[in-house]
Amino acid sequence: MSKVFFKYDIDKTTVYNGTYYIYDPENDLKVPALSKVGKKIIKNYNNKLKGKPIQSVKKFYNKFTIVDIEDTLMSDWFADISILYFLLEQITSFKTVANRSILNVNKGKRLKSMHFGIKRLFNGRYDECVSNEREPEIYNLLMDMKLKYFPNFGFNQILVNKNQPFKKHTDGNNLKSDTLIFSIGEYEGDLHLEDWEVNTNCRPIIFNGKELEHSVPSIKGTRYSILFYMI
Repeated sequence: MSKVFFKYDIDKTTVYNGTYYIYDPENDLKVPALSKVGKKIIKNYNNKLKGKPIQSVKKFYNKFTIVDIEDTLMSDWFADISILYFLLEQITSFKTVANRSILNVNKGKRLKSMHFGIKRLFNGRYDECVSNEREPEIYNLLMDMKLKYFPNFGFNQILVNKNQPFKKHTDGNNLKSDTLIFSIGEYEGDLHLEDWEVNTNCRPIIFNGKELEHSVPSIKGTRYSILFYMI
């Protein structure tokens, strides 16, 4: 399971009965600063910001949105992502693409990615992605999941990556700023926004891909990332 580092707001520290507590804005919890966990948090925080201007973690969390899935749909959500993972694992030879290969951390290798929805051609026109017909079960499930869990999010293309690290980049060619992403699998290493790691494992988030520099420096284990956006 991917870890979320530096999610605690060191600047919002409180004292209770002589003990310092670090505030976790995501889960609305307070962690004792003198505990093993608290000491590790402070050490990681200080190491991360060494030689850099101190930034508020809370300010960073304002740069993306954690998508709220209704409580009544949570059991459906976990069932659907389990089915999606099963279907993706059945692909014995995951298709690769040559475009954007310059972003691959593994220099010279094609990207382990599949596109669904529509694609933009060189003449400015659009056509359907071949994966729509090649993997209809996956395509139909992704479309159903979008309608069920993200009905108000506009998109026309879906990208599925397998164990794919990416260099730092912004999505300058996208028509819309926002990208919706979630990941599934058992892995270490996740999405980085401006060098901060964000947990996307079974947790969809929306971020501004056109402005926020993002990357996936490394991955251990099996990680499928699913992204919805507009091209």
